Amino acid sequence: EAWLITKPIDLSVANSKSLSFTSINRFYNGSVLKVYISENYDGTIPGIATATWTELNPILPTSSAQNDVKVSSGAMDISSFMGTNASIAFKYVGSKASNPTTTFQLDNIQIYEN
Repeated sequence: EAWLITKPIDLSVANSKSLSFTSINRFYNGSVLKVYISENYDGTIPGIATATWTELNPILPTSSAQNDVKVSSGAMDISSFMGTNASIAFKYVGSKASNPTTTFQLDNIQIYEN
C-alpha cells in the first residue's frame, strides 16, 4: 500500500472546482489505484488512518489493451469541498503475493475552476 497525498489545497476562492489528471498503466492485471479527497488530513502518516476520505471516481485504464496509453481521468467535481483546505490522495494497493501488480504513472494533475 502506497499513498501520494498533496499538501492542503485552498479551495475557498472560487465558485466551483474540478480535479483532473492523466495516467498511464503497464502490466495491467487488476485495478490498484484509487483517488480520494479529505478536508481533515493532518499531513502525518498516522493521520492517513484517522482522516475522513471521500473516494472520487476518475476514469482509469482498465485493461492490458490500454498499456502505455495516456488516459484522461475526466473532470471530477470537487465543488462540495469549497471553502475548505483539502488534500488529494492517490492510493495504490498491490503486491506480488496476493494482489494485482499493475503499475501507474500520474501526470498533469490539475485543480481548476469550472
